[in-house]
Amino acid sequence: MLSAVEARKSTKHERSRSLGALKAFCYIDWYKILPMKLMYVYILLCADGSYYTGVTNDVENRLLEHNEGKDEKSYTFSRRPVQLVFWEVFYTPMAAIEFEKQVKGWSRKKKESIIMDKWDELKGLSECKNKSHYKNKR
Repeated sequence: MLSAVEARKSTKHERSRSLGALKAFCYIDWYKILPMKLMYVYILLCADGSYYTGVTNDVENRLLEHNEGKDEKSYTFSRRPVQLVFWEVFYTPMAAIEFEKQVKGWSRKKKESIIMDKWDELKGLSECKNKSHYKNKR
């Protein structure tokens, strides 16, 4: 099974970043077309400069909810306004949740790498740079 990053790298299509382009259809048979419920992993840039990563099935509505401050206990409530700086489409909720958990564990530099669409930098940013690491003891 491919990781979310490998799956993203293996698809070389260009995608529009406009929210209006977030709708898609899935062809079941050659004569049947059913709407597909897509899932999205998104990253918000908060007013304090921090990043928030989440998953949703409606990016536009979720961005509005974050900026309206519906939940006082949420991370973004005291960090408004927030800006959508990244989103990625997934065709299953499990794939989206898996990628969200992966991104939440990443460093700021790794998140900024995917925000700038520099997926090829992820491997280098994953390598340990500590002098005490076995690869660096020579």
